[in-house]
Amino acid sequence: MFDKHLLWILLLSIGTVLLYSNDSFLYDLSSHFDSAWFMQCGKWMVQGRIPYVDFADSKGPLLWLIYGISSLISPCTHLGVCVFSVISYFIAYLFSYKTLRLLCDNSQSILGVILMAIIYWNPLFMSETRAEHFTFPVVSMSLFHLLKSIVQKESRFDFQNGLVVGCSVAISFLIKWSIGAMFFGFVLAFLFIASLLSTKNR
Repeated sequence: MFDKHLLWILLLSIGTVLLYSNDSFLYDLSSHFDSAWFMQCGKWMVQGRIPYVDFADSKGPLLWLIYGISSLISPCTHLGVCVFSVISYFIAYLFSYKTLRLLCDNSQSILGVILMAIIYWNPLFMSETRAEHFTFPVVSMSLFHLLKSIVQKESRFDFQNGLVVGCSVAISFLIKWSIGAMFFGFVLAFLFIASLLSTKNR
């Protein structure tokens, strides 16, 4: 049966990206900085050009693939990036909702996701799409699996959870290695605390 909460989360992701992200067609292309550079890099990569040595900075090949595919969707606009952003935020909001559902009811969880979106899309912060934004889905997915292994007594951090978290860290590295490194450190700290709690509860 279709979960109406999925529809609300999808509408929230579309609405926030269209209204607040400058990759939306509602905004002028001249407002792009990092996103414009990423788009050019993505175009060059799909054209088979070889970048110079400092090209990648701390970014990874998956970021250039996202922008490369986006340039194929719409070569002269950021519509493709907007599509990827909607998908990215839908996954991030969905797993944030699932994480909240471990502790709250449906209504409270939806409210929590809305509040998260409002705080994140605060107009005081830049709304330009950055490399970090495409790591949100895997980070939120990992947080759900890590927290579930502690909150649900019948669940434990098994192979499936480990595979999801491990792949998420790897994807973060492939988008921006510095985010992946920080994320990996957080995962280690979380697992250490979880092991202490499980030992204490025995």
